[in-house]
Amino acid sequence: MAFEAVHNPSPAVHQKELEKALGDLVAIIEREVALFQDLLDTLNRQHQAVLQEDPEPVLESTARVQELVEATRRLERDRVHKASEVSAHLRLDTGQPTLSQIIPLVEKQYGERLRELRDLLLSLTKRVQETNLRNKHLLNRALHTVTKSIRLLNGQNGVYDDKGREQPANRQLFTIQT
Repeated sequence: MAFEAVHNPSPAVHQKELEKALGDLVAIIEREVALFQDLLDTLNRQHQAVLQEDPEPVLESTARVQELVEATRRLERDRVHKASEVSAHLRLDTGQPTLSQIIPLVEKQYGERLRELRDLLLSLTKRVQETNLRNKHLLNRALHTVTKSIRLLNGQNGVYDDKGREQPANRQLFTIQT
């Protein structure tokens, strides 16, 4: 099958190397999509665990989130490196090429797959950010409630300033006299 990677192919472009680089780029982004889906699923499980006030799954999911975030960072570095390699084959004069710059220059099959993966990755990234923010607010509320309960148990009633903001109370339940 003849492969015309760019609209204006030049003799310097090595078609086999370009095909391999594009295939590698697609594979990296597919792995990124799978990791982001796993991350989203883990964040949703974390949300349910917080709602059920079950600390063990919350801790497990938090550890898993950290693992997945590290893995996505590694894959992002791989994607950026591979996009630069593709860019060099396409003779793009850009420091850090984006998929949006690469897509119009490659054969239709690669362009369509890269566009599809890019859109899916952007969608998943947005959903992960929204879910993470939702969990952060929920966990902060839970932490605030626990902190307030501990203060009440220790006899430390909250003190509020003139704007309704809670101020730290330094009273102790018992005073020790020597």
